[in-house]
Amino acid sequence: MVGDNMVGDNMAKLKFDPRFIINLLICLGGIALFILFLIWPLHISISRTDKEIDRVKSRIEEQKILYPAYCDLLKMIKQKVPRGVFTKNSAKPLQYDPEEITLLIQEIAAGNNLEVRSIIQDVGSLIDDAGYLIIDASVAGAFKDFRNFLVQIGGMRYANYMEELQIKESGDGGGLLLGFKIRVSGKKVG
Repeated sequence: MVGDNMVGDNMAKLKFDPRFIINLLICLGGIALFILFLIWPLHISISRTDKEIDRVKSRIEEQKILYPAYCDLLKMIKQKVPRGVFTKNSAKPLQYDPEEITLLIQEIAAGNNLEVRSIIQDVGSLIDDAGYLIIDASVAGAFKDFRNFLVQIGGMRYANYMEELQIKESGDGGGLLLGFKIRVSGKKVG
């Protein structure tokens, strides 16, 4: 019990020096300022960098997914289009049958998974006796099917000139709409 009495006496004799408290507060303030001005901005910078890394990783994954499609499109672009798809200088038959041309366009469209929306013969070119017939047609379908369709249209023995070509979205959301005008030289049968 003598030892317990000594501890109590020592506690009573222990006084807090105001300079000690001031020095303690200054040290704690220095540590707080160190954390506030050095560690916190670094933490914010690291979190921004992590977000940027995640964004770049997602873009890389997107590019990995799109690369095969890019390669396929690049191959399609590099394929040579036969000469004369849009303009032909070869000799054409002197006579043509408008019904046969219409049926041929429908067959070519069906063979390329395209739906014929309209085939209209320009009556004005027939009346003027200009020596050619203009056919205005439109087909709907997927973009990838248009190339082969146009190559086959250009290969028709009647068509010698592609006057107009338009591609736009189909109104029903079912792909694209390809509109074109071809010129047929010669004289109408009958």
